[in-house]
Amino acid sequence: MSKNKRFTSVIFLYSLLTTYLSACSLEHFESNSYSPVANELSLNTPAAKPIVSMEASITSIVEGDLIVFKLRRDSRKNDCPLQFSIDDRLGDLAEAGIAHASLVGEDLETEIAVKTKPAEGLQGSRELLIQLVLAEPSACAIDPYRSRLTIQISDKVFSPSPTPPLPPVTDCDRDENLFTNPFSKESAHHRPIGDGAIYAGTDALATRDWLRSKSFNINVGAPFGVAMAQSDSSGPLLVVHARPDAEDSIVGLPVTVRFPRGGFPVSNPSGRDGVAIIYDSTTGVPYQLREYSWNDGFPVAGQFKTWDIKGLGHGTKLGDRVGTSASGVAAAFGLLRGAEVNTPGKKIEHALQMVLPMKHTPTMECNILLSREIQLPAVSRDRGAELPKNNTGHIAYGALLALPRTVDIRKLGLSEPGIRLAEAIQKYGIYAVDAGGCAGGALRADQFVSSETLQKLKADIPKFYPLIRLIVNNDYSKQRVSGGGLPTAPNCAFDSP
Repeated sequence: MSKNKRFTSVIFLYSLLTTYLSACSLEHFESNSYSPVANELSLNTPAAKPIVSMEASITSIVEGDLIVFKLRRDSRKNDCPLQFSIDDRLGDLAEAGIAHASLVGEDLETEIAVKTKPAEGLQGSRELLIQLVLAEPSACAIDPYRSRLTIQISDKVFSPSPTPPLPPVTDCDRDENLFTNPFSKESAHHRPIGDGAIYAGTDALATRDWLRSKSFNINVGAPFGVAMAQSDSSGPLLVVHARPDAEDSIVGLPVTVRFPRGGFPVSNPSGRDGVAIIYDSTTGVPYQLREYSWNDGFPVAGQFKTWDIKGLGHGTKLGDRVGTSASGVAAAFGLLRGAEVNTPGKKIEHALQMVLPMKHTPTMECNILLSREIQLPAVSRDRGAELPKNNTGHIAYGALLALPRTVDIRKLGLSEPGIRLAEAIQKYGIYAVDAGGCAGGALRADQFVSSETLQKLKADIPKFYPLIRLIVNNDYSKQRVSGGGLPTAPNCAFDSP
Protein backbone atom coordinates (compact mmCIF):
# COMPACT_ATOMS: atom_id res chain seq x y z
CA MET A 1 0.00 0.00 0.00
CA SER A 2 1.37 3.41 -0.89
CA LYS A 3 2.12 6.04 1.75
CA ASN A 4 -0.69 8.27 0.46
CA LYS A 5 -3.29 5.47 0.73
CA ARG A 6 -2.11 4.50 4.22
CA PHE A 7 -2.35 8.16 5.32
CA THR A 8 -5.89 8.49 3.86
CA SER A 9 -6.99 5.33 5.70
CA VAL A 10 -5.62 6.64 9.01
CA ILE A 11 -7.50 9.92 8.55
CA PHE A 12 -10.73 8.04 7.74
CA LEU A 13 -10.40 5.80 10.82
CA TYR A 14 -9.61 8.81 13.01
CA SER A 15 -12.72 10.55 11.70
CA LEU A 16 -14.91 7.52 12.52
CA LEU A 17 -13.42 7.28 16.00
CA THR A 18 -14.02 10.97 16.66
CA THR A 19 -17.62 10.71 15.53
CA TYR A 20 -18.17 7.65 17.76
CA LEU A 21 -16.63 9.33 20.83
CA SER A 22 -18.69 12.48 20.24
CA ALA A 23 -21.87 10.42 20.08
CA CYS A 24 -20.93 8.62 23.30
CA SER A 25 -20.22 11.95 24.98
CA LEU A 26 -23.55 13.38 23.82
CA GLU A 27 -25.38 10.25 25.02
CA HIS A 28 -23.72 10.58 28.42
CA PHE A 29 -24.60 14.28 28.59
CA GLU A 30 -28.26 13.63 27.89
CA SER A 31 -28.55 10.83 30.45
CA ASN A 32 -26.77 12.58 33.33
CA SER A 33 -28.44 15.84 34.33
CA TYR A 34 -26.00 16.32 37.22
CA SER A 35 -22.96 16.63 34.95
CA PRO A 36 -21.21 20.00 35.51
CA VAL A 37 -20.90 20.28 31.74
CA ALA A 38 -24.60 19.62 31.31
CA ASN A 39 -25.54 22.24 33.89
CA GLU A 40 -23.32 24.81 32.26
CA LEU A 41 -24.77 24.14 28.79
CA SER A 42 -28.38 24.16 29.95
CA LEU A 43 -27.94 27.59 31.50
CA ASN A 44 -26.66 28.95 28.22
CA THR A 45 -29.33 27.37 26.02
CA PRO A 46 -31.56 30.19 24.72
CA ALA A 47 -35.35 29.89 24.93
CA ALA A 48 -35.35 26.60 26.84
CA LYS A 49 -39.09 27.16 27.43
CA PRO A 50 -41.48 29.28 25.37
CA ILE A 51 -42.35 32.40 27.37
CA VAL A 52 -46.02 33.32 27.13
CA SER A 53 -47.17 36.87 27.85
CA MET A 54 -50.33 38.92 27.64
CA GLU A 55 -50.83 42.45 26.44
CA ALA A 56 -53.68 44.81 25.60
CA SER A 57 -53.84 47.74 23.24
CA ILE A 58 -56.33 49.60 25.46
CA THR A 59 -56.45 50.65 29.10
CA SER A 60 -60.11 51.59 29.39
CA ILE A 61 -63.35 50.75 27.63
CA VAL A 62 -66.99 51.71 27.85
CA GLU A 63 -69.35 49.12 29.33
CA GLY A 64 -70.96 46.97 26.67
CA ASP A 65 -67.85 47.08 24.45
CA LEU A 66 -65.20 44.41 23.93
CA ILE A 67 -62.06 43.86 25.95
CA VAL A 68 -59.47 42.86 23.36
CA PHE A 69 -56.09 41.49 24.35
CA LYS A 70 -53.37 39.29 22.89
CA LEU A 71 -51.50 36.23 24.08
CA ARG A 72 -47.96 35.83 22.75
CA ARG A 73 -45.17 33.28 22.96
CA ASP A 74 -41.56 33.48 21.86
CA SER A 75 -41.14 29.93 20.50
CA ARG A 76 -43.15 27.43 18.46
CA LYS A 77 -41.41 24.48 20.09
CA ASN A 78 -44.20 23.45 22.46
CA ASP A 79 -47.96 23.75 22.55
CA CYS A 80 -49.20 25.98 25.37
CA PRO A 81 -52.64 25.25 26.88
CA LEU A 82 -53.65 28.41 28.73
CA GLN A 83 -56.39 29.70 30.94
CA PHE A 84 -57.33 33.29 31.71
CA SER A 85 -59.65 34.58 34.38
CA ILE A 86 -61.53 37.87 34.65
CA ASP A 87 -61.85 39.10 38.20
CA ASP A 88 -64.91 41.33 38.49
CA ARG A 89 -65.59 41.89 42.16
CA LEU A 90 -69.35 42.35 41.68
CA GLY A 91 -69.62 39.80 38.89
CA ASP A 92 -71.95 41.83 36.70
CA LEU A 93 -69.69 43.24 33.97
CA ALA A 94 -67.71 40.45 32.34
CA GLU A 95 -69.28 37.77 30.13
CA ALA A 96 -66.52 35.28 30.92
CA GLY A 97 -65.23 34.34 34.35
CA ILE A 98 -62.71 31.65 33.40
CA ALA A 99 -61.95 30.72 29.80
CA HIS A 100 -59.40 28.67 27.89
CA ALA A 101 -57.05 29.58 25.08
CA SER A 102 -54.15 27.82 23.39
CA LEU A 103 -51.03 28.66 21.43
CA VAL A 104 -50.34 25.62 19.25
CA GLY A 105 -48.39 24.72 16.16
CA GLU A 106 -47.23 27.75 14.24
CA ASP A 107 -49.23 30.26 16.32
CA LEU A 108 -46.99 32.81 18.02
CA GLU A 109 -49.95 34.92 19.12
CA THR A 110 -53.70 34.82 19.37
CA GLU A 111 -56.26 37.55 19.98
CA ILE A 112 -58.96 37.23 22.65
CA ALA A 113 -62.13 39.31 22.80
CA VAL A 114 -64.44 39.37 25.82
CA LYS A 115 -67.70 41.28 25.76
CA THR A 116 -68.71 43.27 28.81
CA LYS A 117 -72.32 43.49 29.96
CA PRO A 118 -74.32 46.71 29.95
CA ALA A 119 -74.57 47.46 33.65
CA GLU A 120 -77.55 49.23 35.13
CA GLY A 121 -76.59 51.95 37.57
CA LEU A 122 -72.85 51.80 36.92
CA GLN A 123 -71.31 55.20 37.71
CA GLY A 124 -67.79 56.31 36.95
CA SER A 125 -65.62 53.25 36.36
CA ARG A 126 -64.62 49.91 37.77
CA GLU A 127 -61.44 47.92 37.43
CA LEU A 128 -61.34 44.40 36.03
CA LEU A 129 -58.28 42.21 36.50
CA ILE A 130 -57.40 39.73 33.76
CA GLN A 131 -54.91 37.08 34.84
CA LEU A 132 -53.19 34.41 32.73
CA VAL A 133 -52.20 30.94 34.01
CA LEU A 134 -51.28 27.55 32.51
CA ALA A 135 -54.29 25.29 32.05
CA GLU A 136 -52.17 22.17 32.72
CA PRO A 137 -48.51 21.27 33.29
CA SER A 138 -46.55 21.82 30.09
CA ALA A 139 -43.20 22.92 28.74
CA CYS A 140 -44.44 26.52 28.62
CA ALA A 141 -43.75 29.28 31.09
CA ILE A 142 -45.74 32.41 31.91
CA ASP A 143 -43.94 35.74 31.90
CA PRO A 144 -44.65 36.95 35.46
CA TYR A 145 -44.34 40.61 34.44
CA ARG A 146 -46.91 40.37 31.64
CA SER A 147 -49.45 37.93 32.99
CA ARG A 148 -51.86 40.46 34.53
CA LEU A 149 -53.89 43.24 32.93
CA THR A 150 -55.96 45.81 34.76
CA ILE A 151 -58.73 47.23 32.58
CA GLN A 152 -60.95 50.18 33.46
CA ILE A 153 -64.62 49.60 32.66
CA SER A 154 -66.28 53.00 32.39
CA ASP A 155 -69.87 54.02 31.93
CA LYS A 156 -70.95 56.56 29.30
CA VAL A 157 -72.08 59.11 31.87
CA PHE A 158 -70.39 59.82 35.18
CA SER A 159 -73.61 60.50 37.04
CA PRO A 160 -77.25 59.65 36.44
CA SER A 161 -78.13 63.27 37.15
CA PRO A 162 -78.45 65.56 34.10
CA THR A 163 -75.10 66.83 32.85
CA PRO A 164 -75.03 70.63 32.83
CA PRO A 165 -74.09 72.38 29.60
CA LEU A 166 -70.47 73.35 29.06
CA PRO A 167 -69.58 76.83 30.25
CA PRO A 168 -68.57 79.19 27.45
CA VAL A 169 -64.82 79.24 26.81
CA THR A 170 -63.87 82.88 27.18
CA ASP A 171 -60.60 84.71 26.77
CA CYS A 172 -57.87 84.37 29.38
CA ASP A 173 -56.48 86.93 31.77
CA ARG A 174 -53.52 87.25 29.43
CA ASP A 175 -50.18 87.15 31.25
CA GLU A 176 -47.10 87.63 29.09
CA ASN A 177 -44.65 87.41 32.02
CA LEU A 178 -42.95 84.02 31.81
CA PHE A 179 -42.02 84.20 35.50
CA THR A 180 -45.69 84.05 36.50
CA ASN A 181 -46.99 82.22 33.41
CA PRO A 182 -44.35 79.72 32.23
CA PHE A 183 -44.55 76.98 29.58
CA SER A 184 -46.13 76.72 26.16
CA LYS A 185 -49.67 75.93 25.10
CA GLU A 186 -48.57 72.33 24.37
CA SER A 187 -47.68 71.78 28.02
CA ALA A 188 -49.91 69.69 30.29
CA HIS A 189 -49.57 72.64 32.68
CA HIS A 190 -51.98 74.64 30.49
CA ARG A 191 -54.29 71.92 29.20
CA PRO A 192 -57.93 72.28 30.21
CA ILE A 193 -60.05 69.23 30.96
CA GLY A 194 -62.34 68.16 28.12
CA ASP A 195 -65.98 67.17 28.24
CA GLY A 196 -64.90 63.65 27.26
CA ALA A 197 -63.12 63.09 30.57
CA ILE A 198 -64.22 59.96 32.44
CA TYR A 199 -63.98 60.02 36.22
CA ALA A 200 -63.34 57.08 38.51
CA GLY A 201 -66.44 55.82 40.28
CA THR A 202 -66.92 55.29 43.99
CA ASP A 203 -66.01 51.59 43.63
CA ALA A 204 -62.69 52.29 41.90
CA LEU A 205 -59.62 51.39 43.92
CA ALA A 206 -58.13 54.86 43.41
CA THR A 207 -61.31 56.43 44.81
CA ARG A 208 -61.28 54.12 47.82
CA ASP A 209 -57.68 55.08 48.54
CA TRP A 210 -58.48 58.77 48.15
CA LEU A 211 -61.51 58.72 50.45
CA ARG A 212 -59.55 57.27 53.36
CA SER A 213 -58.35 60.85 53.95
CA LYS A 214 -60.41 63.98 54.57
CA SER A 215 -58.25 66.76 53.14
CA PHE A 216 -54.91 67.70 51.62
CA ASN A 217 -52.43 70.34 52.72
CA ILE A 218 -50.83 73.24 50.86
CA ASN A 219 -47.04 73.43 51.15
CA VAL A 220 -46.06 77.09 50.86
CA GLY A 221 -42.45 77.94 49.93
CA ALA A 222 -39.51 76.33 51.74
CA PRO A 223 -38.94 73.60 52.70
CA PHE A 224 -41.75 71.53 51.14
CA GLY A 225 -43.13 73.91 48.51
CA VAL A 226 -41.13 75.95 45.98
CA ALA A 227 -39.46 79.32 46.57
CA MET A 228 -39.50 81.61 43.52
CA ALA A 229 -37.41 84.69 42.70
CA GLN A 230 -36.79 86.83 39.62
CA SER A 231 -33.56 88.66 38.89
CA ASP A 232 -32.42 91.22 36.34
CA SER A 233 -29.16 92.83 35.24
CA SER A 234 -28.97 94.87 38.43
CA GLY A 235 -28.49 91.79 40.61
CA PRO A 236 -25.16 90.22 41.61
CA LEU A 237 -23.60 87.19 39.95
CA LEU A 238 -22.93 84.57 42.63
CA VAL A 239 -21.53 81.07 42.51
CA VAL A 240 -23.77 78.38 44.02
CA HIS A 241 -21.53 75.66 45.47
CA ALA A 242 -22.39 72.07 46.39
CA ARG A 243 -23.51 71.71 49.98
CA PRO A 244 -21.39 69.20 51.90
CA ASP A 245 -24.42 67.63 53.61
CA ALA A 246 -26.47 67.07 50.43
CA GLU A 247 -28.86 64.13 50.64
CA ASP A 248 -28.25 62.85 47.10
CA SER A 249 -25.48 62.93 44.53
CA ILE A 250 -24.33 66.41 43.53
CA VAL A 251 -25.63 67.42 40.10
CA GLY A 252 -24.66 70.46 38.00
CA LEU A 253 -22.75 72.35 40.69
CA PRO A 254 -21.03 74.75 41.10
CA VAL A 255 -23.02 77.12 38.89
CA THR A 256 -22.99 80.90 38.47
CA VAL A 257 -26.41 82.50 38.93
CA ARG A 258 -27.71 86.07 38.59
CA PHE A 259 -29.38 86.72 41.94
CA PRO A 260 -31.97 89.37 42.81
CA ARG A 261 -30.70 92.51 44.48
CA GLY A 262 -30.44 91.71 48.16
CA GLY A 263 -29.92 88.01 47.49
CA PHE A 264 -32.40 85.21 48.04
CA PRO A 265 -32.49 84.43 51.79
CA VAL A 266 -34.21 81.04 51.77
CA SER A 267 -33.01 77.93 53.60
CA ASN A 268 -33.85 74.29 53.00
CA PRO A 269 -32.46 71.75 55.49
CA SER A 270 -30.61 68.79 54.03
CA GLY A 271 -32.80 65.76 53.45
CA ARG A 272 -35.78 67.89 52.42
CA ASP A 273 -37.00 68.26 48.86
CA GLY A 274 -37.14 72.04 49.12
CA VAL A 275 -36.57 73.69 45.75
CA ALA A 276 -35.75 77.28 44.83
CA ILE A 277 -36.11 78.75 41.34
CA ILE A 278 -34.32 81.92 40.30
CA TYR A 279 -35.48 83.19 36.92
CA ASP A 280 -32.94 85.45 35.17
CA SER A 281 -35.22 87.72 33.15
CA THR A 282 -32.28 89.14 31.17
CA THR A 283 -31.30 85.77 29.71
CA GLY A 284 -34.63 83.96 30.06
CA VAL A 285 -32.94 81.11 31.94
CA PRO A 286 -34.51 79.53 35.06
CA TYR A 287 -32.14 78.06 37.65
CA GLN A 288 -33.76 75.24 39.65
CA LEU A 289 -31.81 74.52 42.84
CA ARG A 290 -32.79 71.58 45.06
CA GLU A 291 -31.77 71.68 48.76
CA TYR A 292 -30.93 75.33 48.23
CA SER A 293 -29.81 77.54 51.14
CA TRP A 294 -28.74 81.18 51.10
CA ASN A 295 -26.01 80.39 53.64
CA ASP A 296 -25.37 84.03 54.64
CA GLY A 297 -24.54 85.11 51.11
CA PHE A 298 -22.55 81.99 50.17
CA PRO A 299 -25.35 80.01 48.50
CA VAL A 300 -25.25 76.22 48.35
CA ALA A 301 -27.48 73.51 46.90
CA GLY A 302 -27.58 69.78 46.26
CA GLN A 303 -28.64 69.68 42.63
CA PHE A 304 -29.02 72.18 39.80
CA LYS A 305 -31.26 71.83 36.75
CA THR A 306 -32.47 74.22 34.09
CA TRP A 307 -35.26 73.90 31.52
CA ASP A 308 -36.85 75.86 28.72
CA ILE A 309 -39.33 78.23 30.34
CA LYS A 310 -41.08 78.48 26.94
CA GLY A 311 -41.15 74.68 26.58
CA LEU A 312 -43.29 71.95 28.11
CA GLY A 313 -41.90 71.79 31.63
CA HIS A 314 -42.02 68.01 31.38
CA GLY A 315 -40.70 65.18 29.23
CA THR A 316 -42.45 63.29 26.45
CA LYS A 317 -41.14 59.76 27.06
CA LEU A 318 -40.00 57.65 30.00
CA GLY A 319 -36.65 58.77 31.40
CA ASP A 320 -36.85 62.21 29.77
CA ARG A 321 -36.42 64.09 33.05
CA VAL A 322 -36.62 67.88 33.18
CA GLY A 323 -36.69 68.73 36.88
CA THR A 324 -35.67 67.15 40.18
CA SER A 325 -39.04 65.78 41.33
CA ALA A 326 -39.72 62.05 41.35
CA SER A 327 -41.85 62.41 38.19
CA GLY A 328 -39.20 64.51 36.44
CA VAL A 329 -41.35 67.62 35.84
CA ALA A 330 -39.99 71.14 36.32
CA ALA A 331 -40.64 72.57 39.79
CA ALA A 332 -42.73 75.42 38.33
CA PHE A 333 -45.02 72.95 36.56
CA GLY A 334 -48.45 73.12 38.21
CA LEU A 335 -47.23 75.39 41.01
CA LEU A 336 -49.90 77.41 42.85
CA ARG A 337 -48.79 81.06 42.80
CA GLY A 338 -49.47 83.63 45.47
CA ALA A 339 -49.93 86.38 42.90
CA GLU A 340 -52.97 84.58 41.49
CA VAL A 341 -54.63 83.05 44.54
CA ASN A 342 -54.19 86.12 46.79
CA THR A 343 -55.86 88.47 44.29
CA PRO A 344 -59.68 88.54 44.60
CA GLY A 345 -61.38 87.70 41.32
CA LYS A 346 -58.20 86.52 39.58
CA LYS A 347 -58.62 83.15 37.88
CA ILE A 348 -56.16 80.28 38.38
CA GLU A 349 -55.82 79.25 34.74
CA HIS A 350 -53.56 76.21 34.82
CA ALA A 351 -53.24 72.76 36.34
CA LEU A 352 -51.79 72.23 39.80
CA GLN A 353 -49.21 69.80 41.17
CA MET A 354 -49.50 67.55 44.21
CA VAL A 355 -47.36 65.27 46.36
CA LEU A 356 -48.99 62.04 47.59
CA PRO A 357 -47.93 59.39 50.14
CA MET A 358 -45.92 56.47 48.74
CA LYS A 359 -44.62 54.72 51.89
CA HIS A 360 -45.11 54.43 55.63
CA THR A 361 -42.98 56.40 58.07
CA PRO A 362 -40.99 54.77 60.92
CA THR A 363 -43.67 55.92 63.37
CA MET A 364 -46.90 55.92 61.35
CA GLU A 365 -48.91 53.79 58.94
CA CYS A 366 -49.71 56.14 56.06
CA ASN A 367 -52.57 56.24 53.58
CA ILE A 368 -50.46 55.23 50.59
CA LEU A 369 -51.93 56.68 47.39
CA LEU A 370 -49.17 56.43 44.77
CA SER A 371 -48.82 53.29 42.68
CA ARG A 372 -45.73 52.11 40.81
CA GLU A 373 -47.18 53.17 37.46
CA ILE A 374 -45.96 56.16 35.43
CA GLN A 375 -47.96 58.12 32.85
CA LEU A 376 -47.20 61.35 31.01
CA PRO A 377 -46.46 64.09 31.90
CA ALA A 378 -44.51 62.07 34.50
CA VAL A 379 -41.50 60.24 33.09
CA SER A 380 -40.05 58.62 36.24
CA ARG A 381 -40.90 57.69 39.82
CA ASP A 382 -39.39 57.59 43.31
CA ARG A 383 -36.47 55.38 44.19
CA GLY A 384 -37.67 52.43 46.22
CA ALA A 385 -41.07 52.36 44.51
CA GLU A 386 -40.52 48.69 43.68
CA LEU A 387 -40.14 47.68 47.34
CA PRO A 388 -43.04 45.49 48.52
CA LYS A 389 -44.38 47.90 51.15
CA ASN A 390 -44.01 51.03 49.01
CA ASN A 391 -46.32 52.43 46.32
CA THR A 392 -49.18 50.07 47.02
CA GLY A 393 -51.81 52.70 46.09
CA HIS A 394 -53.69 53.09 42.82
CA ILE A 395 -52.78 56.60 41.60
CA ALA A 396 -49.96 56.70 39.05
CA TYR A 397 -47.18 59.26 38.86
CA GLY A 398 -48.51 61.80 36.35
CA ALA A 399 -52.16 60.88 37.00
CA LEU A 400 -54.70 63.70 36.79
CA LEU A 401 -57.35 64.25 39.46
CA ALA A 402 -60.17 66.77 39.27
CA LEU A 403 -63.61 67.79 40.44
CA PRO A 404 -66.15 66.41 37.96
CA ARG A 405 -68.06 69.13 36.15
CA THR A 406 -71.32 67.80 37.67
CA VAL A 407 -70.15 69.35 40.98
CA ASP A 408 -71.75 72.75 41.62
CA ILE A 409 -68.89 74.57 43.32
CA ARG A 410 -71.05 77.56 44.26
CA LYS A 411 -73.14 75.38 46.57
CA LEU A 412 -70.23 74.12 48.70
CA GLY A 413 -69.98 77.13 51.02
CA LEU A 414 -66.45 78.08 50.00
CA SER A 415 -64.58 81.33 50.58
CA GLU A 416 -63.75 83.56 47.63
CA PRO A 417 -60.22 82.13 47.12
CA GLY A 418 -61.60 78.65 47.83
CA ILE A 419 -64.07 78.99 44.95
CA ARG A 420 -61.28 79.97 42.57
CA LEU A 421 -59.06 77.09 43.72
CA ALA A 422 -61.93 74.61 43.29
CA GLU A 423 -62.68 76.01 39.83
CA ALA A 424 -59.05 75.48 38.81
CA ILE A 425 -59.22 71.88 40.06
CA GLN A 426 -62.44 71.37 38.09
CA LYS A 427 -61.22 72.98 34.85
CA TYR A 428 -57.52 72.03 34.81
CA GLY A 429 -57.02 69.40 37.52
CA ILE A 430 -54.16 68.32 39.78
CA TYR A 431 -51.21 66.19 38.64
CA ALA A 432 -49.57 63.74 41.06
CA VAL A 433 -45.86 64.44 40.62
CA ASP A 434 -44.01 63.44 43.78
CA ALA A 435 -44.14 61.60 47.09
CA GLY A 436 -44.80 63.35 50.38
CA GLY A 437 -47.08 63.55 53.38
CA CYS A 438 -48.88 60.77 55.20
CA ALA A 439 -52.55 61.58 54.70
CA GLY A 440 -54.20 63.14 51.64
CA GLY A 441 -51.04 64.70 50.21
CA ALA A 442 -50.40 68.37 49.52
CA LEU A 443 -50.47 70.97 46.76
CA ARG A 444 -47.19 72.78 46.19
CA ALA A 445 -47.22 76.58 46.22
CA ASP A 446 -44.70 79.40 46.12
CA GLN A 447 -43.80 81.46 49.17
CA PHE A 448 -46.09 84.36 48.22
CA VAL A 449 -49.36 82.68 49.27
CA SER A 450 -50.46 84.83 52.22
CA SER A 451 -51.21 83.32 55.61
CA GLU A 452 -54.75 84.75 55.43
CA THR A 453 -55.43 83.07 52.07
CA LEU A 454 -53.82 79.86 53.26
CA GLN A 455 -56.10 79.61 56.29
CA LYS A 456 -59.19 80.12 54.13
CA LEU A 457 -58.09 77.44 51.69
CA LYS A 458 -57.32 74.96 54.45
CA ALA A 459 -60.83 75.45 55.81
CA ASP A 460 -62.34 74.99 52.34
CA ILE A 461 -60.45 71.94 51.07
CA PRO A 462 -62.31 69.37 53.25
CA LYS A 463 -65.58 70.60 51.69
CA PHE A 464 -64.61 69.51 48.17
CA TYR A 465 -61.90 66.91 48.87
CA PRO A 466 -64.36 63.94 48.93
CA LEU A 467 -65.68 64.95 45.49
CA ILE A 468 -62.31 64.82 43.68
CA ARG A 469 -61.85 61.85 41.34
CA LEU A 470 -59.16 60.36 39.15
CA ILE A 471 -59.61 60.95 35.41
CA VAL A 472 -59.22 57.44 34.03
CA ASN A 473 -58.92 58.25 30.31
CA ASN A 474 -56.38 61.08 30.30
CA ASP A 475 -53.64 60.51 27.70
CA TYR A 476 -51.24 63.40 27.08
CA SER A 477 -49.73 61.83 23.97
CA LYS A 478 -53.06 61.35 22.15
CA GLN A 479 -55.27 64.22 23.33
CA ARG A 480 -55.27 67.97 22.92
CA VAL A 481 -57.34 68.46 26.06
CA SER A 482 -57.23 66.30 29.17
CA GLY A 483 -59.65 63.41 28.83
CA GLY A 484 -60.58 64.36 25.26
CA GLY A 485 -63.61 66.08 23.81
CA LEU A 486 -64.23 69.81 23.84
CA PRO A 487 -62.31 72.01 26.31
CA THR A 488 -64.24 73.24 29.34
CA ALA A 489 -61.86 76.17 29.87
CA PRO A 490 -59.32 78.14 27.81
CA ASN A 491 -55.65 77.32 27.33
CA CYS A 492 -53.99 80.40 28.80
CA ALA A 493 -50.32 79.91 27.86
CA PHE A 494 -48.32 82.95 26.72
CA ASP A 495 -48.38 81.62 23.14
CA SER A 496 -52.07 80.62 22.98
CA PRO A 497 -54.11 82.30 20.24
